[in-house]
Amino acid sequence: MVERREFSRLLELSELVHGSLPFDIRAEPQEREAVARRLEIPAIARLRAEGVVEGAGSGVVRVRGRLEADVTQQCVVTLEPVPNTVTARFERLFVRDGRAVSAVVVDPEAPDLEPLPAAGLDIGEIVVEELALALEPYPRGPGADAFLARYAGGGEPGEGEDESGPFARLARARPKG
Repeated sequence: MVERREFSRLLELSELVHGSLPFDIRAEPQEREAVARRLEIPAIARLRAEGVVEGAGSGVVRVRGRLEADVTQQCVVTLEPVPNTVTARFERLFVRDGRAVSAVVVDPEAPDLEPLPAAGLDIGEIVVEELALALEPYPRGPGADAFLARYAGGGEPGEGEDESGPFARLARARPKG
């Protein structure tokens, strides 16, 4: 049974007869919503990738491309939404015909070889994986520094600040000095 991914664009190897095959894919709204759930981010407003799949000799298939996405992540400090535009270039290498990955000699600086799935390449899945790697790991919103200065410094609320927060009572009970 073939697992259906959120953003699947399957390329059968028989389509790769002339050496290279360009791709330009865009995620539909329901696909973007499903990918956002998978990546545990609030939203993806746009997801597009373009590139080429080509034979690289010795049974190796190379996927090179560029992805663009407009995403919303959550600030790690305030939990507020943080919009971000992600662009990333990627290159992936796959080995054909069940050959042992270790039997193929490649440049040590090149991307690692992956076994080529029997069902073919899922370009959409590659794009989702690359998007996950390109996301900001610790997104911070514009108010994060002020929030940290206000609450993480251990100081008391200043003039006009909320004194009813969860730690305000403890701050008032703390000995001065």
